[in-house]
Amino acid sequence: MGETVFPHYVENVIGGEKEEPTRKMILAGKAWLDSHPGIVPQFEVNSGVMQCLNNAAIELMMAILAVAPLTKIEIDGKEHDSCDEAMLQTAINHCSFIRNWTWEGYLKAMTPVERRCTCSGSPPYNINCMSHGHLVPRGPLLS
Repeated sequence: MGETVFPHYVENVIGGEKEEPTRKMILAGKAWLDSHPGIVPQFEVNSGVMQCLNNAAIELMMAILAVAPLTKIEIDGKEHDSCDEAMLQTAINHCSFIRNWTWEGYLKAMTPVERRCTCSGSPPYNINCMSHGHLVPRGPLLS
């Protein structure tokens, strides 16, 4: 089987300059999950802080960090984080989705589509719609 890559049509996972490093982190996590079938990394989030609840969670996190270590790097004389907590938590969340729904399910969820608003044209309006009849883009389905 060939190397897993993100298709060109997949929505941004975090955006900006952190997009490509975060995608690499997700792919590293997917590779770890693929090589450890049946093992369930368990995480808990309290007050926005993610905690590893078992060794599998620590191993997954270490596999992700191996491609984007938590260090400062210098670019054009300015110091930048090569990986921050948002990138790490995003990668872990996306890997959890992949583990639960498969890579194909993940790609489907991350493919941008447009749908018509389901508002009737009178209150109450669809909470995702600014006014009736507009196209409403679907974002990533992460849980």
